Amino acid sequence: MVNSIVQAQTWTQDNRAATARLLAKDGPNRYTPHSVETLLRVLEPSADQARQYPASGAIRHPEWKEERIDFQPYPFPSYTEKMVELLKLTKVEGDGAFIASLDPKKGSPQKTEKIVR
Repeated sequence: MVNSIVQAQTWTQDNRAATARLLAKDGPNRYTPHSVETLLRVLEPSADQARQYPASGAIRHPEWKEERIDFQPYPFPSYTEKMVELLKLTKVEGDGAFIASLDPKKGSPQKTEKIVR
């Protein structure tokens, strides 16, 4: 299941216009109450729209080069931390030294790194 979520979120990063059409209220699934035009404005803004975001306060750190709305193609760090905690409680056959050695707080490198494609 986690792999499917990761793949879907990676797809949305690479297919922002298609994502807007899929999520829109006028799309086939009506996942959000927003129009395609509204979602395109934030998911795939024109160059002029993107330049307006810092002036409006919608983006406060343009030097970070982040999207206004983005998708994280891996579980949140809190998910990884909880998963490591639960793995430590799981009975495993064989050598469990590796799991026992994991630190839940350090088991998630994405806490400080953005995915690099």
